[in-house]
Amino acid sequence: MRPPKPILVFIVMLASFGVLFLAARSKGASISVGVQALAIAAVAILSIFGVFALLARFQHRRLAKVSSFTQAQEKEGGGWLAGILALLVAMAVSKWSFMLLEYLVICYVYGRDAWLHGLRVVPAGARHGVFSNGDTLSGWPSLILNFGTFIAAAIFGLGSFLLFRYIGFRLQGKRLNDHAA
Repeated sequence: MRPPKPILVFIVMLASFGVLFLAARSKGASISVGVQALAIAAVAILSIFGVFALLARFQHRRLAKVSSFTQAQEKEGGGWLAGILALLVAMAVSKWSFMLLEYLVICYVYGRDAWLHGLRVVPAGARHGVFSNGDTLSGWPSLILNFGTFIAAAIFGLGSFLLFRYIGFRLQGKRLNDHAA
């Protein structure tokens, strides 16, 4: 199967942007909401194309190394130290990403002065999902704060686990292609 021509992909993207904007406007949304929807769609499309471009740039030899590393992990077992370290990294990233996203959400919704005057999201356990001024955290701010924190912690946790396992292999004097079948 041949890949589609770039001009066709560009036309489909423009058409989908137009349909997305018209759908937002037909539901009574303002122009700024339509523009935000277009920006989110553009970021998603560029992210997907970026991932595919990076994967296309990988050489087969590098992918074979990843395969042998996976086989070596399967044979080796263990990894509890790497797991503990990855858990610590994930917890730290979770805290820091929550603080960063909390700052961005509060500054976007209420302005920077609200952040400077102490507006925060009430910590879990008390009244989760509520700002310290009593407003409810719902809609996209809640999604950005909770899902964004989860995604950042998951990516950094998994990546750090694999990195710590790789460092463990190298400290033991093993190479990735030693385990290739």
